[in-house]
Amino acid sequence: MKIGVSAILCEGDKHLAVSLPAGSIVTVQLSGEELPSGLVEATCDGKHFMVFAVDLRERGERVKVRDLRTRP
Repeated sequence: MKIGVSAILCEGDKHLAVSLPAGSIVTVQLSGEELPSGLVEATCDGKHFMVFAVDLRERGERVKVRDLRTRP
């Protein structure tokens, strides 16, 4: 994330509003769909979050992932 964002930490049946700081690596599944609420499922540091898609688009940046199965 270029700029920190608000997120909802999902742990079992508990949900807690948190901030993901600038520099966080947030992973969103390519097949993940935006919910009617505007939220998408994401992970960061092994934890499950719900983050607003608009925040990811406006405050994040795509990072290319290299396929470790192939050599450069």
